[in-house]
Amino acid sequence: MKTETFARRTVGGAALLAIISLMPLQSAIAAKLVGGCGFDLKSLTFRGSDLQQAKCLLRPTLPAGHLGAQLVTLPVPLERVLGTTFRLDPLAFRAYLKSLQLGPDTLGGDIDTPLSRSAVGPSAKYFVIHDVSWNLCEDKDALLRSSQPDAEWNLISEWENNGEAHLYVTRDGKLIAPQGRTFAIPWTATKLEKEDKSRTRGRFLHIENVQLRTVAVEAGKPTRVVREKEKEKGEDKDKDKDKEKEKGDCINDRIAEKPGFTQVQYERLALVYIAASHRAGQWLVPAYHLAVDDRVGDAHDDPQNFDLNDFGSKICGHLAALGRNEECAP
Repeated sequence: MKTETFARRTVGGAALLAIISLMPLQSAIAAKLVGGCGFDLKSLTFRGSDLQQAKCLLRPTLPAGHLGAQLVTLPVPLERVLGTTFRLDPLAFRAYLKSLQLGPDTLGGDIDTPLSRSAVGPSAKYFVIHDVSWNLCEDKDALLRSSQPDAEWNLISEWENNGEAHLYVTRDGKLIAPQGRTFAIPWTATKLEKEDKSRTRGRFLHIENVQLRTVAVEAGKPTRVVREKEKEKGEDKDKDKDKEKEKGDCINDRIAEKPGFTQVQYERLALVYIAASHRAGQWLVPAYHLAVDDRVGDAHDDPQNFDLNDFGSKICGHLAALGRNEECAP
């Protein structure tokens, strides 16, 4: 109302200049920004350019849900390509995938199929990297089997019906689409999206990467929650106590394995990212789960120990094989 009154009482260029000067303030008031990186629930975009967004959304994930500092630069090719258009020759890309013994529909759906869209229009823009945080608790010896194809956390059957993401990448490089889900299907997997699921659903792609965790404990304290349970009728009749102690869940899963991910996981994830960006027609903005949910709620602490340099190197390796050296040239 104040703006309208001001406009009526002034004339000429001065009036126009005054009105324009108020517009950024009005826009900021109208926008509802969510989270530490400032997600606008109206435009469905984080604050800043694509490159600026990625530098905020790729802050290192530290144990117990803490974030590292915002990045100054990103590794090649992300620093150069974010914010630019991107298309591959579909025939050449299909041939490349065949050479890797991968089908054209294994990377989140067919490479010529459009990505998911929000109900209000915009298509997927954010490539969210998760880790599944498989908790070994105190069984650190199991880390030695981390990348074995037959380890239970690397089995297709473990993830094929999971509802948490679009795609799973195991430590031995399996690509698993739970329930046949593809990137064309709108899906949600973060707390930020729940702020307005009717609008955000379809704006984010979610990729889970298998990672093992162990417990962080203090000296002299138990590794698991101890709880009491009622004894079954007739059980231990000679005992006077009505309840018995039961070893419960591990108290936390803060300690992620190092290295956090395998080279084949980075190779597969990079290929998934390239394929999704090709389908979008522009380079998607990569993001970590924790950074997306920063200041939204009780956020998860994943992915820990993710090496952006390894990820960037694998992207460049694929691009070179596809004759796209310009994105990674020094």
